[in-house]
Amino acid sequence: MEYTVNTFNLGSSVVSVWPKKLNIPANVSVKIKVSGGFVTAIAKPKSQTQIAKNIALIQKLAGGMKQSSNMTPDEMNTAYDKEVYG
Repeated sequence: MEYTVNTFNLGSSVVSVWPKKLNIPANVSVKIKVSGGFVTAIAKPKSQTQIAKNIALIQKLAGGMKQSSNMTPDEMNTAYDKEVYG
């Protein structure tokens, strides 16, 4: 079976969106192995500690950024990186 995974930039990261048909649950880490032109993805559940840290970071970011809505995507990425990473 073949699926298409879409990607987009978020700050300095590249985010991928996986098809729901793959049944990969939320809050997992996906280990990617590349070998001989093949890509293998292995989903591993995150620990409750890591999930709590991620939620805390998202809550901090959601309430902390005060940016103009007139920014281009590149300007928003730059502002995000500056706000998050200094």
